[in-house]
Amino acid sequence: MVQLGGGVPAARRGAGRNRGLDLGQVGGRQLDIGGAQGLGRPSRAAWTVATDSASSAGPYMSDECYPRFVIIGTMATKTAVDTRERILEAAAALLAAEGRDGLSTRAVSAAAGVQPPALYRLFGDKDGLLDAVAAYGFDEYLVSKRAMGSTGDPVEDLRRGWDTHVEFGLSRPEFYVLMYGDARPGRQSPAAREAEAMLRSIVSRVAEAGRLRVSVERAARLVHATGMGVVLSLIATPEDERDPELSETARETVLARILTGETEPAGSDLPERAIALRAGLDGATALTGAERVLLGEWLDRIADA
Repeated sequence: MVQLGGGVPAARRGAGRNRGLDLGQVGGRQLDIGGAQGLGRPSRAAWTVATDSASSAGPYMSDECYPRFVIIGTMATKTAVDTRERILEAAAALLAAEGRDGLSTRAVSAAAGVQPPALYRLFGDKDGLLDAVAAYGFDEYLVSKRAMGSTGDPVEDLRRGWDTHVEFGLSRPEFYVLMYGDARPGRQSPAAREAEAMLRSIVSRVAEAGRLRVSVERAARLVHATGMGVVLSLIATPEDERDPELSETARETVLARILTGETEPAGSDLPERAIALRAGLDGATALTGAERVLLGEWLDRIADA
């Protein structure tokens, strides 16, 4: 729906084009359109709707006035999405060129062509902006992880997941450091949570196959912590000084610690039996939820003993 306000006299057309046309108040906020302060020049369709609406209202508008209107509903929503995308693109370019120090709200808003308050409306605060930028850059990695599929061998899938993680970190070091280089208790970006959930899913399949010798939680944390340390260490090392075998050596060392041997029969000792049982515990519908939680705690203690 388009609501018409007054008009902008012809004498102010030039100024209106340079500074943006006033859109009036929406939800207590002043909006305008066009110019560096606005939301982008309106489409031909937007002007047509406004002009048609004015014509039906009688001799309210004339050739001597530009329409003054408020966009609400889907048009406003689309504009907000477009503005958010433009801010993230600008922030990603600044991050790649200048690192995290280049991501000041002033620099990002200037690069995106918006005012600083727009950043706070869309992202809440600077931490929210940084989380969104990390997720924006990390989405490339998540897409590759989602598309990786399964080989049918969960251990091989775990190896492939490790290699994909390291490859992304070395190819997009600015995003990786933004995501993992400033870890703080209780604060984790949505992209990092999704990546860890993918890792835990693969490790759970390893446990279901009877190939895990420690609990799923401990194995996932060990793989994640070691892989992250390897990537951050390699990023901090000049390329011509990097050990090309470091990642593979660390990967196989971790796998040797958490996996049973390929020649060992699955569930050949008590911890492995406990781990295999724990992996399938959610399907034990004969137990109540509280009973499954309690048995899960006991099995984890046996697995990590």
